[in-house]
Amino acid sequence: MTYLYLWRYEVPAEYRRRFEEVYGPEGDWVELFRDSPGYRSTRLLHEPAGAGRYLTIDEWESREAFDRFRAEQAEAFEALDARCAALTSAEELLGHFEAVDRPSG
Repeated sequence: MTYLYLWRYEVPAEYRRRFEEVYGPEGDWVELFRDSPGYRSTRLLHEPAGAGRYLTIDEWESREAFDRFRAEQAEAFEALDARCAALTSAEELLGHFEAVDRPSG
């Protein structure tokens, strides 16, 4: 089963480029996630008409894999989160989701 972790951000114009570097598919967050068993990918979405509104979607193979990562990398996660705080004017956890996979046919 696929587990998704979604966040919404508002980013001031002067920080958008740096935000996209840090939160994008080759950024600092992915670097932290990359070696964790069960991590699959990160997508960064930007709303073109929304003044600096972004979504991140982190995909893990399971909730257990994500929870294991958070437990093992808690200190590194918190340190990176603190370094990134200045890049956003608002952030909101939209939730933890599991994909509803349906058989084709």
